[in-house]
This record gives sequence, structure tokens and C-alpha cells, in this order.
Amino acid sequence: MSKKSVGVAILTLAVSVLSTGQLNAQRGRWAKAECKLNKSHFLLNSALIYLKTATRSGSEREKHLRDANRVLTQALNNGKADAGTAWYLLGRYYEMKRDLKGMDTAYARAAELRPDCAQDIDKHRRSVWVPILNQGVQAYEANDVEQALESFRKANALYDKEPQSFFYMASLMANRLKQTDSAAYYYRKAAELAKGKEEANEIELTSTFNLARLYHAEKNWDSAIVWYKRHRQLDPENTETLVGLATVYARKAEDSDKSGDSTTAAALRASALTMYDSVLAAADKMSAVNLFSTGVSLYKANRYDIAAQAFQKGYEKNPYFRDGIFNLANTYLSLARAQEKGAAGDSVKKAAGEKMLPVVLKLMELDPHNQSVRRLLAAAYQLLDLPDSTLAALQSIEAMKFDVAVMLFQPREGGYTLGGSVSNLTEDEVTVPTITFEFLDGEGNVVASEPVEAGTLEGDGYFEFSLSPSGENIAGWRYRVGDDATASSTGS
Repeated sequence: MSKKSVGVAILTLAVSVLSTGQLNAQRGRWAKAECKLNKSHFLLNSALIYLKTATRSGSEREKHLRDANRVLTQALNNGKADAGTAWYLLGRYYEMKRDLKGMDTAYARAAELRPDCAQDIDKHRRSVWVPILNQGVQAYEANDVEQALESFRKANALYDKEPQSFFYMASLMANRLKQTDSAAYYYRKAAELAKGKEEANEIELTSTFNLARLYHAEKNWDSAIVWYKRHRQLDPENTETLVGLATVYARKAEDSDKSGDSTTAAALRASALTMYDSVLAAADKMSAVNLFSTGVSLYKANRYDIAAQAFQKGYEKNPYFRDGIFNLANTYLSLARAQEKGAAGDSVKKAAGEKMLPVVLKLMELDPHNQSVRRLLAAAYQLLDLPDSTLAALQSIEAMKFDVAVMLFQPREGGYTLGGSVSNLTEDEVTVPTITFEFLDGEGNVVASEPVEAGTLEGDGYFEFSLSPSGENIAGWRYRVGDDATASSTGS
């Protein structure tokens, strides 16, 4: 059976500047503090005047800022001026100097001494945080990992009341740096900060889902269940969550079986099947990929009957995804073999064969020069009790001189990557003709085509190939060997 890997979703966010403090600074005006400052000491009053003047002044700006820093340092050393106000003004000084470390330290001390100024301080922190965050986003989108990492670290250290920078840091760790532990930490931070905030709903949804997927990939079943359930509370109709939760229940049931806890395993398996029933009930809303993934999970749970339903529904949505079709054919075969010893074995085999044959014939159109596909064709004829056709299919396998195997088909930016190999099935030298791969959309139209050039293979030799077709709407592939559109037919 083929299996899809577990990945995380990416959400692009726009962050706007809402702080009046930054807008006033851009217009050359001093943003008045929203808390009452104690300016009774002459040094603090002088510092405020210097800072205001620096806001309005051009050529003298740096001189006024130096003077502000000088008198604020004196005020703190003096010990008689209000320390909270001094630290607040020092934070404003560092903000104007764009000294992030100094600003962070001064504002933290001011908020501690003057909690009534905390809200005002947060606005100033945010006004500096927004452009740093947006610089990080731009670097992230340009795949400049080092610059993105630096910007997000600065943003997170400066302001930690909103989830965006934590979310992007998590995405960077998960998708670019492959540091799953760090990614999980930042997704948790983002999810908690976004919780209950309407404007951050998408961040909460994506963060909780990605946490579940990360824990799923790490086989941390308990944590995956927790986050899938939380995501399901936020988005009850999300079928990907149902598939993930069902799959995790099934995997945890397998572990319980191995440890000898059959009671727990049975309960978990029942939960998984309940989830799968919910998934199939919502099949119309699901993508073909999710349906095929659901089928894989059900097959591994030995529920061939329900797995066949999932694969069939996926096949109806995308009749060109080779691995899904291959799995559907195998599931019909497994369904027949699981019941062939029963009283109704012959009728079950025939029914499975009748469903299996058209699926395998479709598979032959896509992947005609593959031994495994031709074995499925022989098995379908055998289920239908057609000995001549079964023999012809087996003879066609014996006559094959080389085998084509596609082992990789996955999306990339702007298209897909396909990789595979061609193997010589004989001990003699074999000439392999050009193999032309056609990449199809969901309607069967050719989006792109690329050749695997003709070559010669020595006995038992093989060569690998890799193709990179472009096209966002690619849904599957097929290939032609030499001048033959469908390789060779094996009769009926």
C-alpha cells in the first residue's frame, strides 16, 4: 500500500500597524503618554523636552537624543526622581534610537515600576514589532531562512501579546529547518495567544491542526489526539481532522495490541471506526488525496470493506492518481482472499473480481509496463474464473524484458516531482525505448509531458530517472513506451 507523508499547513498573514504612537512618530509628532507621568523632577522634565524636540527636529535630532539620555542617566543615578517615569522615558529614547535591546530592558523595568503604564508600553512595543515581523515574513516568503529567523526572534523578544510572530517562527522551524520540537513549542504559543480572538481565528485553527500533525508524524499518539480534538472543536466539519484522529486511534490500537492490552486496543479500534464512518459520510466534501489516505488507514486496520469504499470515492474524484487506484485494486483482492474460505467464497470472489477488473484496466492505461500492475490483472481474471485471460496475463509478465517503477510523485512549488527507475528483468542486454510521461489534470487533459530518453541496460541492470513537470493542476500521470500508446494489452 502507498502512504502519504504527514506535513503541516502554511498560512500567510498580513499584519497592519494600529499604533497611534508610530503614526505620530512618522508624522513628526510626539505621542503623548497614555498614563500620567511624574515630571516634577527637573531632570525628567528636561528629558521630556529633549525627546519631544528630537521628534520634531531634523539636523539636531541626535544632539537632543544624546541630551535626553544624559539627563535620564543622571536622574536614575540621582535617586530622587521618579524611577518609573525615568525608565519609561528611557524606553522612549531607545525606541527612537531603534535600540531594541535597550528598549526592551527599559520598558520592562518601567512596566514593573509603573503598571499603570503597561498598556501604553505595549502599544509602543507593538509599533516597533510590526515592521520587524513584516521583514521576517518577507524574508520567509523569499526563502531567506537566516534573515527570517533573526527577524522573528527579535519580534518575539520585543512583543509577546499577539500570535503572528510565534506562528511564523513555528512554520519556519517545521517547514524550512525541520526542527519539530521547536516548531511544536511555537505553535503552542501561537495557539494560546490566538485562543478566543476572532481576528486570530485562522492562526488558532492552523496552529492546532499543525500541532496535531507534528505529533502524529512523531508517533506521539496521546498529544496528537489532544490537538486533533481541540481542532475538531474549532472546526467540527474538517474532514482532515477526522481522518487524522481516526488514523491515530488505529495506530495507538496497534501499539496496545503489541503490548498485550487487547481491551484498550478494542476500544481504540472502535473509536477509529466511528471516526472513519464520519469521514465516509462527509466524502463529498473531501479531497481525493484525503479519501485515498483514509483508505490506507482502513486497510492497515484490516477493514477492507470500508477501505474499498474510501478508495472508490477517491477514485471517482481523481481517476488518474495511480497509487490510489493501485490500492483500490489491492483492497478488492484482499477482500476476496479474506473471505474465500467461507461458505459464500465463490460469490464473494466473483463480486470482488467484477469490481476489481475495470479498476486494473484503468491502471494498465496509466502504468502498463509494471510487473505489479500486470499481476493484479492476472488476479482479477482469476477471481472471475477466466483461465485463458489469466494465463495470457501471466505470460505477458514472463515476456517482459524491463520493468518501469515510479517511486515518487509529490507536489513542489509550481508543479510536481516524479522519480522512478527502469530495471532489466533479464540477464541479457536490453534496449529500453523512450518512455514519455504525460501529466494530467482532473479531467484527463495533458498538462505537461516529459520523456525518459531511450537507453541500453546490461543484464540485471537498472537506471533511475527524475522529472519535474510544471503545472498547478496536475492530478496524475500516465506513460507511453516507444510508439505504443498503451504498451501491450493482455487480452480479455
